[in-house]
Amino acid sequence: MTDDFHFDTEIIIKLHHQGYTISEVPIPTYYGTEICYVNGMRYARDVFRAIRRYKRTCRSVARCPEFAEYFIHYPIKRSRFSSHDYACSMVGSNQEVLDIACGEGEFAATLKASGNRVTGVDLLPEPANRAAFERYFSADLDSGVSHVIRELGGARFDRVLLLDILEHLRTPERILAECHTLLQSDGRLIVSLPNIANVTVRCMLLFGRFAYQERGILDRTHLRFFTRKTARRLLEENGYRILQERCTVVPVELVLGFSPESLPMKLINRLLAAFTRLMPGLFGYQIMFLAKSS
Repeated sequence: MTDDFHFDTEIIIKLHHQGYTISEVPIPTYYGTEICYVNGMRYARDVFRAIRRYKRTCRSVARCPEFAEYFIHYPIKRSRFSSHDYACSMVGSNQEVLDIACGEGEFAATLKASGNRVTGVDLLPEPANRAAFERYFSADLDSGVSHVIRELGGARFDRVLLLDILEHLRTPERILAECHTLLQSDGRLIVSLPNIANVTVRCMLLFGRFAYQERGILDRTHLRFFTRKTARRLLEENGYRILQERCTVVPVELVLGFSPESLPMKLINRLLAAFTRLMPGLFGYQIMFLAKSS
């Protein structure tokens, strides 16, 4: 945190974030002959900047170090035409779901609310939303899920989710091969992959930039990059038949800070969705697949 005059603002922001009630107690103040050298305009600018940095961190636009504990690496996208919107419709309700790379369980809680029974797998020793899961297994996904398969004792699932994970793995082919044994005979695999050919990345390359970021298509932890064509090839070469393919819109609500339910955001989303349908390779943000074992 800062050691400048607006340190109290940062403290108040954190207390407010954590739900504390803040009361102000007046005290008498007596000044002697000293002169105050605080620059009021600079102080006001620093207060404004602290609030802006806090909000950017909460929206996962940037990880500002003084508020880093509030950064969510992959927040739930609640707007229409997002990866989580499409994943919800692909999962449906009252299904046995295996969520591989489930994180803290935010999306699992959404699926549970629709009557699904969710089993989670991730590197975390224990997810924050443990109540969202029927069972939970800790696993290093770079090494596959073979030990999870053994612990499941032959259990199979109606839906297996691989959302925002294959691009982080050195050998995504391993986990795709293992998922065949986890699907029911009529089960479905749901995959999301970032589209490296998105217009935002193309514009960066046009000006000679390829800057990694905290999250998004150029997340600094991504090891693999995909276009629509190479994403389809990854699934097909590993024994899957693609039943449905969709491209998501750019999640501008996370950048702008608008509520997905607000009228401006709904209008922007519909406009983006129209462009994405016309030119999915250019405007698609993520590529969503519904597939089955071939």
